[in-house]
Amino acid sequence: MAADVSALRREGNDHFRASRYDEALESYSNALARADEDGEAHVLHANRSAALHALGRLEQALKAGLSATALAPNYAKGYLRVAN
Repeated sequence: MAADVSALRREGNDHFRASRYDEALESYSNALARADEDGEAHVLHANRSAALHALGRLEQALKAGLSATALAPNYAKGYLRVAN
């Protein structure tokens, strides 16, 4: 299952780099549904935050960033997403 999560995260990253933010959000959300809260979940929340921000869904972006920081208080990128 972890391989599925990583593959979906990479797929989301590819979509994000190509400015396909809706598709990136879908990939990150699908990965998050399969992720273990102790594994990549904080990264996926941060990635979802970036995609939501790019889509102008700022309140949802903030919530996703806060989820990232709650899961991994030492994950600096989570705080960057909250600040954005």
